[in-house]
Amino acid sequence: PLIKQFFTQVAAGRIDAAFLLTTKTYRQHVNRAQFIRFLASLKLNRYRNLKSGRPRLQEGQIILTIKLIAENKDELRLDFTFNKVDDSWRIDRIVPLNT
Repeated sequence: PLIKQFFTQVAAGRIDAAFLLTTKTYRQHVNRAQFIRFLASLKLNRYRNLKSGRPRLQEGQIILTIKLIAENKDELRLDFTFNKVDDSWRIDRIVPLNT
């Protein structure tokens, strides 16, 4: 659900809301302007379909690889790392993967 919420916020142009779905640690390393540049570099508006892999548990974190697919069949793979903060999960890292 968090990943869907993240992409819904980005698609609606609510970048600040998407940014707030990240952990405090993430926001200490990536400021808002860097986050916006990172999202722009991904060219997310090209992709129409999202496929999620199996979550992997590693050192108390969940790592989820998602695949975004464009109409021309181009693919973008991203690794999302989630940390539990209080009672809710937050995005701790977003890493593009080379396919």
